[in-house]
Amino acid sequence: NEELEIDIAGAGKRCPYDVAAFRCSGGYTTRPYEGGEKKGVMVVCGNSGVGKSTLINALVGEERQKTAAISEAHNTGMHTTTYAEMVELPGGGYIIDTPGVKGFGSADMEPEEIASYFRDIFEIGKGCRFSNCSHTTEPGCEVVRALEEHRLAPSRYESYLSMRGDKEEGKYRKS
Repeated sequence: NEELEIDIAGAGKRCPYDVAAFRCSGGYTTRPYEGGEKKGVMVVCGNSGVGKSTLINALVGEERQKTAAISEAHNTGMHTTTYAEMVELPGGGYIIDTPGVKGFGSADMEPEEIASYFRDIFEIGKGCRFSNCSHTTEPGCEVVRALEEHRLAPSRYESYLSMRGDKEEGKYRKS
């Protein structure tokens, strides 16, 4: 979907991490991934059955990782990867295939600490009027301004707010 590709590309420009969008539905991409200027180590992570191993096979250009067909009963992908494995890319660098995750959470995290786990929000937040800014409703919040000025990806801010909400609802594990 062209709209999704534009959204991903736009988010990548406003995110402090390298972002690459790939499509591998209907078979492999037309050519293996050649890599960019940085040929380090990448990791693919996400929910179970979303096609991480299929994506890696497409990037490598051969059937390297074990995959399974879409479940006809549930119309979803199947969990096949059971351990992390590093795969060499044809153009240099490596990619790590990981087992799917069912959920994500943290232990003993205070709401005011959550911003420090978002590198971009943490850096932008240094310019806030108040040092204890929650980046939600305070006047002079640079994070909200960055969001309004499209310097911060909405998906990053939504993830931040979601984690704050999870903490306030008591969803985090106490150690």
